[in-house]
Amino acid sequence: MMIYFYSNGEQAESKNILHYFKKAKIEVLNNANKTKSAESLVDIEALVIFGDLDDQASYFMALALSQNKPVLFLPSKVKYNVSQLKNWLSSPNFKEKITVKLWQAKTGFGDLANFLQTLDKDSGRDMIHLKYTLRISPKISDYLIWKSKDVNKKKADMIREIILQMMAEDKAYQKFLQEKFKLKD
Repeated sequence: MMIYFYSNGEQAESKNILHYFKKAKIEVLNNANKTKSAESLVDIEALVIFGDLDDQASYFMALALSQNKPVLFLPSKVKYNVSQLKNWLSSPNFKEKITVKLWQAKTGFGDLANFLQTLDKDSGRDMIHLKYTLRISPKISDYLIWKSKDVNKKKADMIREIILQMMAEDKAYQKFLQEKFKLKD
């Protein structure tokens, strides 16, 4: 999973959030990393904004929303620029994509974990776009050919369905998914 983290808030808290992402094994692009520019939002799954909604944060939010990416806005203070945010939150096209949670040190990481779990369950993550080379024996190949004709499905679809069934029945994996973003100190 890859996210874009934009911060103009308190630097110590920004570092703590980046540390959280690292521990959760989330790939992060951020505004402090000048090697990637705004077009890198194409490759991300979500945008997280920490701090105030300044012009650049508003630009990133508009860019992410135009690409149908979810946005988590974590204002670090109660008073923040809400004029543009009100427009987006009142739009039927965008209000489902924006989550706003006031950043508090005690609950902030829980809010991050909940947002990341929501992303992990997003149907977009189920889209088929990764390719693997699977080397199999002629005997397994014969079986796949026979079975695919028998059930009238493509071999790749059959294999995907078997793996999805294994994932659903694997209790240890289901527990891992529940705890994936809830990190222990």
